[in-house]
Amino acid sequence: MKKSVALVIVWGITIVICLLALGGIYLMGNQAFVAEHKIRRMQAYYTAKSGIIKALEELRRGQPVSSVNGSSVSLSQSSGNMSADIKVENITSGSFQGLKRVSATVDYSR
Repeated sequence: MKKSVALVIVWGITIVICLLALGGIYLMGNQAFVAEHKIRRMQAYYTAKSGIIKALEELRRGQPVSSVNGSSVSLSQSSGNMSADIKVENITSGSFQGLKRVSATVDYSR
């Protein structure tokens, strides 16, 4: 009788420890995914920012908009290459008429 009670208690403790270990492994995997996503998002942000700076610098130097429009900036990151699509558009209406809008998009999905 005492041996069977001890066996049930040991099995119960073993199951609880295994469940806790599995929960910890799940949480660590989830945290790794979130950290990777944050890193890729930051890489995409700085890739887009550098592309906008490049486009603005070319506009400042007086280079034609057609050489900047639709250009692509590629930066080598430690996790691979990421490229930004830079668009330069003329604003044709409103109080900002005659100015240029510079925008960047980066796809940072896997």
